[in-house]
Amino acid sequence: MRLIWAWAILGAYLWFSPLWGQEGVRYLMLDDPQLGARKMAVWAPKNTSSKDSLQVLVLMDGQMLFDGTTTWNQQEWRVDEIMDSLMLQKAIPPTLVVGLWHAEKQRRAEYFPQKVYEQLSREELVRVQELWQATLESTDQVPLPYSDNFTEWIAQKVLPYVYTQYPTAHRTPQHTFIGGSSMGGLLAWYAHLEHPEIFGGSMSMSTHWPGLYTLENNPLPAAFKNYLEKNLPTTPMGSWYFDTGYQTLDAMYPAWQTQVDEVLAAKGYGPRHWQTRYEPKGAHTEQDWARRLPDALVWLLNAEKPRRYLALGDSYTIGESVSFDQRWTTQLAKGWSAHGTEWTTTTIAKTGWTTDELNQALNEADLALPYDRVSLLIGVNNQYRGRAIEPYRRELNGLIQRAMGYAGGRKDQVFLVSIPDWGVTPFAQSRDKTLIAQQIDQYNEAMYQEASAHGLNWIDITPISRRNSAQSDWIAPDGLHPGPSMYQAWVEKIRETLPQ
Repeated sequence: MRLIWAWAILGAYLWFSPLWGQEGVRYLMLDDPQLGARKMAVWAPKNTSSKDSLQVLVLMDGQMLFDGTTTWNQQEWRVDEIMDSLMLQKAIPPTLVVGLWHAEKQRRAEYFPQKVYEQLSREELVRVQELWQATLESTDQVPLPYSDNFTEWIAQKVLPYVYTQYPTAHRTPQHTFIGGSSMGGLLAWYAHLEHPEIFGGSMSMSTHWPGLYTLENNPLPAAFKNYLEKNLPTTPMGSWYFDTGYQTLDAMYPAWQTQVDEVLAAKGYGPRHWQTRYEPKGAHTEQDWARRLPDALVWLLNAEKPRRYLALGDSYTIGESVSFDQRWTTQLAKGWSAHGTEWTTTTIAKTGWTTDELNQALNEADLALPYDRVSLLIGVNNQYRGRAIEPYRRELNGLIQRAMGYAGGRKDQVFLVSIPDWGVTPFAQSRDKTLIAQQIDQYNEAMYQEASAHGLNWIDITPISRRNSAQSDWIAPDGLHPGPSMYQAWVEKIRETLPQ
């Protein structure tokens, strides 16, 4: 009997003791009087030493994270492979991942934001219980949400255990994160909101704003949004990541995610504290979450987040006939970066686009809001095709509304660039240059009026485009578009208003 106890003690020690540098995933069980025996997994970076400082990321639905051969649908998040790859690239700091198994039939009750449920009106509660009951077996009863107990278990039991096994793991909220998808996405932002002393960031992928499986007469999406609106601090704190696709179950989410974005923007949350990615082709599957995970982790797990500039437009914005480095948008971002803060540029533009074509492209674009700065230069192809001013003004107004939304409502970070006059180029030598100039001026006047009406920055580069410069690279080789020197002059003009 003593020998048996000795082996049992030794086995427990080996099972729960820290294994520095272990590759792969450690699986274990933690008991809790209320939650019962719960399975969890801890993944540590390769070649971890006892001196390495480690961040901690807690993820929901642990059984779906690491091994697709054991999951119900043979899919997985590929968390271990993705974390390995990102750390090898030094794209994220060394980070532990703690995966918590969900509670099977009680998953919804465990992940459902409890205080939101408890604050429903009587009428709302009756409706929610009706909808919930419709998802259960006839012999099952609607359970009471217990996410407060669950998050307390994470804070009081799971994380302290992890700290005993990995003594150099950070114990500060700035280095502790929580994430999940679908119902797990609801739990992630709720735990972050309720326990800012524990979690400094949350990752909510495909957040299940309906709470159930229908939007019809469902009070929950509005209740979740209202709870965030009431309880989210007005002084921005932490890092809040959301995303949504538009396919399969994710199709229910974008409209409500947009409303949550509006709450964050109204509370003063900007690109340093909040990001929402919209992916029109994104779906509600583990394979898709695995595809979206690297971008989410790079944003969430890095304290320093690069400034991001979104450039919207047509051939001028993509720098037709010049190299990438010679584009005015690239030169502009480089100039801003010279002040010590890195700027990255996302461009949504194409040669020949009109206002309506840009608008359609934005419907299909992957976007990560909010951007630090947004520019809009569009209209030359409306003019070239002989379109009327009023439809242009109407479509431009819609694009301006979108641009302001992409900047999180910060009007001072949106700027409109006037249309250059292509009538002075060799391409137009056989055309009516006076008429072209008049039409360009009419379009620019409409753009200026819309910019002024919305309180946006207006950058008039048209006089620059009309200069008779002797510089050999003033016009691009195609004889129509600006060359590197003209684009440099544009940048100098823009930086008079937006120097850095």
